[in-house]
Amino acid sequence: MSMNQSYLSNLKYGYDFVVTTTQASINSGLVGFMAEGKQPVKCMCFLANESGNLAEQVTLEELLEKTKNINPFDIPTDTPIDDDRIKSLNEARFCVGIKIQIGIPPGVLPKDLPPIVELGNSPSNVRFNMFCSEFTVIQYQPAGGYRKEGSWKVWSQPPSKPWHIQTEVNLVVADLNKELDTPYFRDHPDEMKALQRQLDNISAEAFSLQQLYFDLDNAALQAVPVLEGIPPGSDAATALEKSFIGLYSKTSKERGWPLVSVAAVMESIDTSQLQLTAFERQISQLRDDRGVVVQNTTPLQRSVTMLDHLCAVNNKPLPAASSFSWNWMLPTEVDQQSGVISVNRNSVAALFLPYVVKTAKANCPLCKVAAEAHWWAPAGDVNIMEITTGQRLTTISINESGEKVITIEYSDKQKKEAREVFYCAIEVAPTYVCDVYFKDTTIVTVQRLRVHLWLCIDGDQAALYPYDKTRTDTYSISVGQAGNLRISTQGPPKVEDRSSSPTPPANWAESIINWVTQLNNTISRLKEKLGDLEKISSHSISLNKLHNFIFPGAKTFVYKSVNFSDHQDLVCAITYVDSNQKRRLLRDARGANPSDSNEYSPGLTLTHSSEMMENYAQGQIVSPTEKFEALQTDKGLSMLFSLDTSGVLCVIQEQSGLALALEVGDTDWLFISLANSSSDTSWILDPAWTLVNFDAVGENPSKISIVGIMFAETIRDGQYLIVDINRLGYPGKNIARYHIDPSKSTGRFWVKTDVPVDIESGEYQSCIGRVKGPYIPGVNTDGIYTIGQAGGAPQLVYSPVENVFGSGPPQSRRFGLPGGILPSAIASARHTDPSSPLNSFTDLFSVGGRTLYRFAADEQQDNATAQPLVTHDTLYGTDQLYATIHNHVTTLWGVNSSKEVYYISCHTSHLDQPGSWSAVVPVLKDIERISPYTNRAEGSNTIFASGNGKLFRLIQASRTNAKMWRSQEIIIPSPSKAKPLSFNSYTTTLVAKGDNGLPAGDLELNISTDSSTPFYINGIYHIIGPTPVTILTDRTGTVTIVEASNDLSAAILTVAIPNDTISYIIDPTRDVFSKIASLKSEDALRNASYPTLITAGGILGNPRTAPLIKPSTSGKDLEVIATRMGILKDIWDNMKPPSTTSRLRLKPTHPGVVPTTLYYACPRDGSILDHVAMAAGDLFRWLRSGVQAVINIIKDAATNAWHFVATIAGKVYRAVLNSVEAIVGAVEWVFHAIETKIEQLVAFVKFVFEWDDIKRTYDTIHSFATMAIKYHIVTLSEIKRLFDRDIRKYERELADWAGLGDLLPLPSPPYYTGAVSPMKYQTASSMLFATHFKNNVAQLAVIESKATTDVAQKTIDNLLQVVSNEGQILSPVYVKLQELTKPIESMNVLDCFKAIIGILGEKVLSSARAVGDELLDALIPMEPAIYDFLETTIHIPVISDILEKIGVPRMTVLDLFLWIGAVSFTVVYKLSKKVAPFPDPRHVDAIKSASSWNELAELFGQTADPKTQTKMNAAALPQEVKKVVHNAGHASAGFLIFIGNFLDELEANSPSGENPFSLPTAIIGVAGAVLGGATDILVPDEPIEDETVSALARATTAMRLLSKILFCGPVQKRLAVSTSEFSALAVGDGRATSAIIDSILVMPQLLVASWHLYELSKKPDSDKRKAGILGEVATLTSCASRISYAVAANDNDCSNKQAAIVNVLDCNVATGGLQTAIAFLVE
Repeated sequence: MSMNQSYLSNLKYGYDFVVTTTQASINSGLVGFMAEGKQPVKCMCFLANESGNLAEQVTLEELLEKTKNINPFDIPTDTPIDDDRIKSLNEARFCVGIKIQIGIPPGVLPKDLPPIVELGNSPSNVRFNMFCSEFTVIQYQPAGGYRKEGSWKVWSQPPSKPWHIQTEVNLVVADLNKELDTPYFRDHPDEMKALQRQLDNISAEAFSLQQLYFDLDNAALQAVPVLEGIPPGSDAATALEKSFIGLYSKTSKERGWPLVSVAAVMESIDTSQLQLTAFERQISQLRDDRGVVVQNTTPLQRSVTMLDHLCAVNNKPLPAASSFSWNWMLPTEVDQQSGVISVNRNSVAALFLPYVVKTAKANCPLCKVAAEAHWWAPAGDVNIMEITTGQRLTTISINESGEKVITIEYSDKQKKEAREVFYCAIEVAPTYVCDVYFKDTTIVTVQRLRVHLWLCIDGDQAALYPYDKTRTDTYSISVGQAGNLRISTQGPPKVEDRSSSPTPPANWAESIINWVTQLNNTISRLKEKLGDLEKISSHSISLNKLHNFIFPGAKTFVYKSVNFSDHQDLVCAITYVDSNQKRRLLRDARGANPSDSNEYSPGLTLTHSSEMMENYAQGQIVSPTEKFEALQTDKGLSMLFSLDTSGVLCVIQEQSGLALALEVGDTDWLFISLANSSSDTSWILDPAWTLVNFDAVGENPSKISIVGIMFAETIRDGQYLIVDINRLGYPGKNIARYHIDPSKSTGRFWVKTDVPVDIESGEYQSCIGRVKGPYIPGVNTDGIYTIGQAGGAPQLVYSPVENVFGSGPPQSRRFGLPGGILPSAIASARHTDPSSPLNSFTDLFSVGGRTLYRFAADEQQDNATAQPLVTHDTLYGTDQLYATIHNHVTTLWGVNSSKEVYYISCHTSHLDQPGSWSAVVPVLKDIERISPYTNRAEGSNTIFASGNGKLFRLIQASRTNAKMWRSQEIIIPSPSKAKPLSFNSYTTTLVAKGDNGLPAGDLELNISTDSSTPFYINGIYHIIGPTPVTILTDRTGTVTIVEASNDLSAAILTVAIPNDTISYIIDPTRDVFSKIASLKSEDALRNASYPTLITAGGILGNPRTAPLIKPSTSGKDLEVIATRMGILKDIWDNMKPPSTTSRLRLKPTHPGVVPTTLYYACPRDGSILDHVAMAAGDLFRWLRSGVQAVINIIKDAATNAWHFVATIAGKVYRAVLNSVEAIVGAVEWVFHAIETKIEQLVAFVKFVFEWDDIKRTYDTIHSFATMAIKYHIVTLSEIKRLFDRDIRKYERELADWAGLGDLLPLPSPPYYTGAVSPMKYQTASSMLFATHFKNNVAQLAVIESKATTDVAQKTIDNLLQVVSNEGQILSPVYVKLQELTKPIESMNVLDCFKAIIGILGEKVLSSARAVGDELLDALIPMEPAIYDFLETTIHIPVISDILEKIGVPRMTVLDLFLWIGAVSFTVVYKLSKKVAPFPDPRHVDAIKSASSWNELAELFGQTADPKTQTKMNAAALPQEVKKVVHNAGHASAGFLIFIGNFLDELEANSPSGENPFSLPTAIIGVAGAVLGGATDILVPDEPIEDETVSALARATTAMRLLSKILFCGPVQKRLAVSTSEFSALAVGDGRATSAIIDSILVMPQLLVASWHLYELSKKPDSDKRKAGILGEVATLTSCASRISYAVAANDNDCSNKQAAIVNVLDCNVATGGLQTAIAFLVE
């Protein structure tokens, strides 16, 4: 640093200290003064004489008197001179008017203003530029009057092009009264108080104040002003030249021009340190490396021209001003500091000397000695009789040069001798030397004490140093924010002991002599005596009054980077602080009143069910990391950034700028990623990172250590990156701060804008904020609050990111806590109310000890002291603090030294009222790190926390009365084969139905909750809050909402169909609470139990249970619990929300904050006065931390409100039970009183699957489904024979069917008549497998497949050739059927069947037979391949894992869908019948043991082979079992067809048949068809009586099933054709060909359905007949779906394709609904 060249001890200078500041900083302060906008508007008017020349200057008021209040400044330019106003002015002989207001010119940012002051080379000729915020000049010339043609001209300062008058002024030193009674200080009371505080520190001795200011009275015009538009030489120009400076000076005096400096000069000698007694000023210009003043300087170079204050202290004469040969600062440092204080090394040494001398005296001994000789023995008595310290020093010197600054010496000698017969003598000579060294940031004291001892006993002598110790103490120096030096020790002292011991005798002769004289023993005794010397110590050195002066600009400084220069001067960087806080701030208010539509959507309804149950997510729990940060999108969704264990930056987003410091080797590297949207977060998939190399000017270190990164906004709303590193080249661990402008494309990126004070990097904290400052349009900039310590002293300072007034460092402000308490944490909260004068400014909060403090946004003046708000034990040791303001509520979160997380809040308008704050609530414990925020979308408090090896999120329902908290572990997607995570949940299923009673797919639902809540909705993670989120029902008309819950609480859902007039209110806890609330008696409580051995959310094998209540619980306790549950039930009955309500309902109001003193003023019983009010959720959360409490539920007599009361550590806390959430939350603590844990309550109310019941259902439907498929496979040859025979019969007899249509006794219903929604009885639990199938089908993976395409290509070619050959006949029929069955909404069942009979003529059946024959020829040799294909094993997340847990390790695709059907049917059946569908395992075993279809049919009384009839009749199943099989088969068929709808859409929209949905789409279709078809055979309603038609039905069904199985696999691509006579067939696509073949099979199947309807028309009306009719209508809708699918697979036109797909889906919904209706029609 340049200041390290300071050499004030040089004889050329000799000043005691120098304070020097930059031109840039002086200008910055002056611009800040002008930005206040306080200067008055001043006007000057000139009147002309008879000759037309300027003659008289008058005020505007005087002119108004002359003109009867005609104001010339109200008349626009070029107004005609015959205007009456101008005539009046003419009579007064008005000529020129000038109006000015000192201030910032319009359209110019303050920092872009040219310098106000240019120091030049001497204080006596400073260039001063005069600027005005308003500057108007008028010139009037009457026509033919004063001199020439008349005109009225008005010139005003144009925006962005400021006018200014350049002058030359002198910097004048003058006296200033001690009361500071000047216009400037009267108008700036904050600065006056700051100055007076500093003056209070000065000794009580007399002093005078001297001020340094700009002498504007004597300013000389530097040049004739040239202002744009004003003609040179004109009257206006002349008036400006003569009078402007005077007007400007007069105006400035009225408000007081800011002083450049104020100095307290002592009038008498005072013993305090560095008392200023004289000062002078000079200008230091920039010098080059040779010490020569730089010529032709740039603006940047001129900005470091320094104004030096040359100072003398203690009445020493002030040496003459002399230019310094070094630079105090370089241009690269102009934005880092305002200037430098340098103290002469000799002055510093003089300050140190008294302390060093005091220490030295304490270590300088005087040793009194004595000697006594004896006549009887050689060994006399010699001794050190007394050791005293505090002796007079021999030498005290301050050295003129070198690092050794002080030297102190001492020496003494004491000698005694005695003679009798024998002689003895002693001499003790102590010497002491103390050297003090100044170097860098250390003071080193080296003290050496040596004691020389000489003994002589009867001629035997010894000389040695029995005491010789050197002690070296090293002290580090730092500086506090108020300028007080801090001196602290650097580790323990270093002590070197060179003491000598007596020399042992060298031989036997010396030994004898020594024995006689006892010399060595005497030496040892004396050495021990010398050990009593006081240990050397040095006193701590206090220089906290190093300065008693205030420089410059009537402001004070903050200090940093103190060290000793190369010549041992004590130098310190200084930065202005901002004392003036009275600034204006204007903001516009805004408002909006959105309106809602109340249109009605007819025909749509919504049903729902909710259950507490175990659910699953395919993900992995995120482990805690050392560092993480939570951000949120514009919609309040979380984005958690963290470093994983391998050092990789990860972002976890809930479906802004980023900076990252990475340590590579021994240095850190900075990467940034900017312009990242908070609304479109797709950038997280591939963020653009930019490496920003360290390139600060003049610094080229080999390594840097980054210790902090922050983002801030500047005056142009730009984004600045602030990076803290350990200060380069600095022995201490102080930080250095740099700004990085990301918008730059060239030049230096790292710009040093250092912290204005010294901050040690160990425990410091910084946060972004904005202090209320000057109001200038477009000028607002963030700043940085920083706390820390330097030398053990607290530091708390604010420094703006950017100097809005120009170059030089921004003005800083120093803050403190009462009593000098060290802040342990800080946080800022930004005001966001546009209508508030504090908008965008920040409150600063700090915790010190056990107290929370606040610096209000409008009270953050320099040296401000914080207001204490709340004192609580929980606050002690807070080292993490966060704050935010949302919706007029200020919320703080913190982590204390006990690793507890707490929060506290207050309405923003009552922050200064301690009683208005909420209670300090500990919400988490054992936490290491948090990252909280208030959800910007709706205000919920959100905390990400890590501790105990877990990373999780805690969310508070802040918008509700209860303010409940919910905890959620962070889960991210995991590989499909990874085990899913299980969790307890509230699972809610919504089903939207159309006016036909069937589910409505793709319907928008608007879903909201009162507070932000995470859900899995249809398998996708969502955050739902008060703003409705639009969710589409899937193709099944379903929305499944899963909310994880580890207690009984859940969010209440509001669901609305767009444009409907009602909203559905869904409380998922309703049934759960009702079950617990039923425990209202002792017997009910004692009989309550819960399952203890849970497998995959259910029971497997023999159930094990445990009592909910401990058997040892007393009857009295149970009576209390029963009573409290009865109370809660009554409260809940009065509080529960309605099932529906007006969609336009107003959300219930809720308190933003529950102040602790809410009940203080309402004493309703003897002890309520000191009860602490809390929100129920806060109190419950605190109880969960394990704190001991006694609870009760009481009724407030005055309000009739029920309160939950907890007594904790003798203090009473209470929460009102005014919401369902609070009531449900209270249940946990009612039971907690009798040691029933929440986990037990959850187990008691949770839905539990009974897997054995579901297995039996699965075994049943699996047996007859697979047996039916195998039967079709093994009878393919027979099927071909029957198909060929029966089709030919139809060809001959079709003509006789001409009147069949007229005989059908059917009404003309729409297709859906009689259909029942497959979702009618479904619940969240019955849908478990179906839901996870829909959510995870894309992750379905084949584990093992033996399927082969080993089939002769010739067989395939023959089939394709036949399709082509018959195309001319079949193509028109295909088109007619296509037209007939679309759209499904307009299809009339009776008309359809009549048309079908007419379409299917003789040639059509013949062609269909030809295709069918070839198809069967292809299928017969592929029987093994079909078997193998059915045995393909798969894995699908969640479902496979559940089945594995219950003992089913292997699953095929067909198994998957049969399990889905089995879970659905079993759960629905048990809820309806209260019994399992197949409770007797013997019946299921009988079905499973059937070895053939014939045996199975016999069990159901449907003998297929007469030979086995007698044998099997004995084992026939009971009728009740047959009914259940009938229900199971048709219900499962309908459910699977319905569930498969979404697959059909995905598969049909895929570009080709080779897609992941092809296999499951085909098999779910097979499963649905085979279940329905097999059930029709085993438990028929009204079967086809005609054997030929029945056989044909069997044949067409087999062909359709087996071809679908085979053609969805590898064979499909071999069906692609290059050309075909079938006009609708798309070439080159095997899927298209297989769809056409399937549509051809529709033709005979429709004939079968027509015939069956004909037979049914002959039957009497019955449920079985109705079921038969519904079955054939289902055949029609199924065939319509297949035809539409063929269109979708073959038509490349997008609109046609999508229309066909929609028809497929509608037909499937109808088919599923008809199958469901059949299941529940026949009992």
